[in-house]
Amino acid sequence: MSSLIDTKFGTVRGFVQLMLDYMAMYAGLYRKYGTIDWSSVRRLVFVCQGNISRSPYAHWIALRETDAVAALGLNTETGMQAYDMALDVARTSGVDLTPHPTTDWSDFEFCDGYLVLAMEMRHIRIIEERPMDCDIRVVLLGLWCRPHMPLLYDPHRLSSAYFTKGLLLR
Repeated sequence: MSSLIDTKFGTVRGFVQLMLDYMAMYAGLYRKYGTIDWSSVRRLVFVCQGNISRSPYAHWIALRETDAVAALGLNTETGMQAYDMALDVARTSGVDLTPHPTTDWSDFEFCDGYLVLAMEMRHIRIIEERPMDCDIRVVLLGLWCRPHMPLLYDPHRLSSAYFTKGLLLR
């Protein structure tokens, strides 16, 4: 059972949080975080905790479609490199995260029309508490995955099997 948890959910806490988030999603509590008016979007801003795994990977994938992209961390230091395991896992799918510098969200200037794509509801709560002088939209990135994933749990410091699954959103 332990290896199943490690591979599919990262940790028992990750499993429990995912189940709670699924209940909230199916109860309709996350509905507003899955709707996007694309006509008003000027830039995609991917947000996670440390800006060393999930958001940089999403950033570089999105760069294949548009250069109006950024990635931020809610609790990081600006200018750091992506996590070593993230570099390795991303490389297996043809993504080079080597040039990615971390950016702390306090060092980033938000503007009207920015679409913030968060990995977890706790990220949205932090973002929504910050007073903004502009009109941004915040959504849960996992609600755009197929199947919907209300939680893209942080793979940092977890098993390499989960890290690969979590980072590549398989």
